[in-house]
Amino acid sequence: MRAPDNGSYVLLTKLFLRQFLENDLLSPDGDRSQMLAMVGASVISLTLFISMFTSAGYAMSIMMPGEAAVLTLSDKFLYISLAMLVTALVAAAQWDALAIDYRDAVILQPLPIRPATLRFAKLTAVAALGAGVAIAVNIFPAIIFPWMLAFAVPQMHAWQVLQLVLTQFVITVSAATFGFLAVIAIREWASALLGAGLFARVSPWIQTIAIVLVGSAILLLPLVSTRVGQRGFTGWRAALPSTAFVGVYESATGGLLADLPRRKMTGRQAERDRVFTAIYAERQPMFAPLARRAQALFGGVALLVILATALNALRTPSIVVASSQARGRSRIAALGRLLFPRSAAARAGFDFALATLWRNKTHRLTLAAAAAIGFATVLVALSGVDLASDVRPTARLLSIQPLLYGSLLVVPAELRANWGIQVAWQGKARAFANGVQTAAMLSIALPAIVAVIPPIAFAGGLSFAAAHALLGVAGAAIVLDALMLSYDKVPFTCTYLPGDNMRALAPIYGLAFLIGAALYARLELGILTGSYPVAGVATLATIYLALRIASTFRKRIADIDFNEAPVSLSELGLHN
Repeated sequence: MRAPDNGSYVLLTKLFLRQFLENDLLSPDGDRSQMLAMVGASVISLTLFISMFTSAGYAMSIMMPGEAAVLTLSDKFLYISLAMLVTALVAAAQWDALAIDYRDAVILQPLPIRPATLRFAKLTAVAALGAGVAIAVNIFPAIIFPWMLAFAVPQMHAWQVLQLVLTQFVITVSAATFGFLAVIAIREWASALLGAGLFARVSPWIQTIAIVLVGSAILLLPLVSTRVGQRGFTGWRAALPSTAFVGVYESATGGLLADLPRRKMTGRQAERDRVFTAIYAERQPMFAPLARRAQALFGGVALLVILATALNALRTPSIVVASSQARGRSRIAALGRLLFPRSAAARAGFDFALATLWRNKTHRLTLAAAAAIGFATVLVALSGVDLASDVRPTARLLSIQPLLYGSLLVVPAELRANWGIQVAWQGKARAFANGVQTAAMLSIALPAIVAVIPPIAFAGGLSFAAAHALLGVAGAAIVLDALMLSYDKVPFTCTYLPGDNMRALAPIYGLAFLIGAALYARLELGILTGSYPVAGVATLATIYLALRIASTFRKRIADIDFNEAPVSLSELGLHN
């Protein structure tokens, strides 16, 4: 007997909404309502802090109308970009949940539910997610920014402040919707063009690239949005979607700030107002074309989502979706046999680490976030380096290598694998750890080291870059040995459980990491330039040998308690 469509639609929508929290980022025994409250409070408090921090200057100064019109362009660009990028990041993080996945298809397809009802429920859940994030990100900036601006420009009336509040809320929510739809369009068109089988293989990599790019853009946003009004909307800034939405903002308000009546001013204030008014008048003709481009971008991405979704629905009328985990046996098994011909435990650690790091969603997301942080840090470090004029590399340039691979190597691990690995490799943890360490070196550290060779080679030559890469390998080996030494059981198989003081210690750890990267860059520079090559190499060798000796005498695995086996032991997502 077929279930009623309305009842099925409501139940399925609730199911898909809960799935946004039912992922590897939440413990199987965790409280979903607590998780939702924590995430929502974090997002709202963060946007509240950002809006108060960026708008505090308006409450402590008096601005002329022309000055306020120009200076607020930077803040409008910041809020629009932040809304767009945060929702895009949420969509990228929920990549697999944006469409009906393999598990949903297998469970729900045999039930008496029409495919159209299933798809419509999924679309409703995705739309609810996007709307909720867009409102949560923009509600406080839309209220606080115009309100604080009214202190700096007392000529504004209450209805004008309300107009700015409504305009900013509508524009930023529209920008957030655009960012959310853009990620959905990329995913849907990739699925439509590549087909189910090929898309299942490349989908994790597309998601990783999206998270790295969007996360890096968020971290670099404070630098990019500085003095936008004074610098203008030319060059690469003119091509940004955020700039187009700024044009919509200014077109909607109609130059409200610049046209406010002038109060009695001193000569210096009058001159400053004249200069800024002229700058705004120069920018004003650009707003209408930018607004039209924003409308075209929004309509275009919405049309792309509709077309791709319809195409995928037509191509999969019975909701036969390829599993994102359906992959053949790892092609790197031969490499494991080559590296560890006599140790089955080491081969197992090597193969398992590569599978867990790149096929498990928790690790994939964490690696992408770490790569975004490392990439943004590298760009900041490179921003103060003039490669064309520097005769030789500086410590700041060399620091991009440890910053990048150091960010990537600090990876949490899978809680649910811990118990199983204890049973499988009891008594052979050291060999297993060696395999894991080799896998981390080949798949994480070496790509990061190779990625920074071009700027180093440009500044110091190919031989200098090659020597620097070898020192990078040595540094990565030391970092990996230090990380392996900290694991109580088997490395990369037990999630780090933060203590109550982790929030207080996290900034200290971050600062220590930056200081360590800077010190290692100076050590590299001293070795490569000949200041203290012997002493530097001896220092690295001593540290490495000390860590290896400590690892040899350290007991790796605690006694097994068979009663602690988790219910979700087999839910690693690596079984296919």
